[in-house]
Amino acid sequence: MAKALFVSAKAAQQARGERAQDALILGEWSPFHARSRRPTLFDPDEVEYVVGVAQGVILAVHEVVADAEGKSWRAVTDLGDPDRWRVRFSGVRTLRHLEGTPSPVTWGRGQGTPVKVADSSLLTDGDATVERIDGHSGTVRRAVLDQVVVTTGPDGEVTVDAPAGTTVTVRTAAAASAPPSPSRTAKASGRCYTPQLLVEQTVTAVLEAMGDGVQGSVSVCEPALGSGAFLNEAINQLAQTYLAQRYRESGEAPEIVMSGPLIVKITDRIRERLEEAVA
Repeated sequence: MAKALFVSAKAAQQARGERAQDALILGEWSPFHARSRRPTLFDPDEVEYVVGVAQGVILAVHEVVADAEGKSWRAVTDLGDPDRWRVRFSGVRTLRHLEGTPSPVTWGRGQGTPVKVADSSLLTDGDATVERIDGHSGTVRRAVLDQVVVTTGPDGEVTVDAPAGTTVTVRTAAAASAPPSPSRTAKASGRCYTPQLLVEQTVTAVLEAMGDGVQGSVSVCEPALGSGAFLNEAINQLAQTYLAQRYRESGEAPEIVMSGPLIVKITDRIRERLEEAVA
């Protein structure tokens, strides 16, 4: 299981700048206990986070990462005892929302060992205190966030108990981090992503090519109707020019003949735009 190494970093608290503080928190720490000649306090390969603590408060959390040479930690010879060595970790700051918050691991009087090891879950389980309940079927973990209770069973099953009216959204890690695909976004919003400039230029070119033909009856058709961008632009341009001019001269709105499921909505909108163009 991944471990978090909590280190008593009083000197880091006085350091100026993050780089100096980071260097003091990441090393050098002895994995040996008292006069032991074997590492007994922690295994460097199991350490996932190094947490600097001073006066019961978290100064910084560093995630252990490999350096340019692929090493996440290095052994530094203890000059006072060649048979013992210290560990200098390679890491980057993370979980910054924990900086300045009470540390889940503290030192009492008489505890001279500057390092303590705990499960990484103490840092990553969130703001809620996690209870571990041992039962016949295994260990259950439970966290309470306001009035919402989240319980995870030994089989990985997650149960959420929330007050009536609470909206609960559950997303997988992949779904939460992946940006929505254009196809899904388009489907959800009902929009096609044809650039508006292209729509305007296309409709203008078609109407100009028709020349005087637009003075008579005009049929506008957009077979691949998505959001109706081309149809919408054609209505705008015709309303602002030719149809509006005929409306002024005759005093009567041109006859609009349409078919399809959007007939009422589109017809009413065309009449509104004609009236706006003439006003």
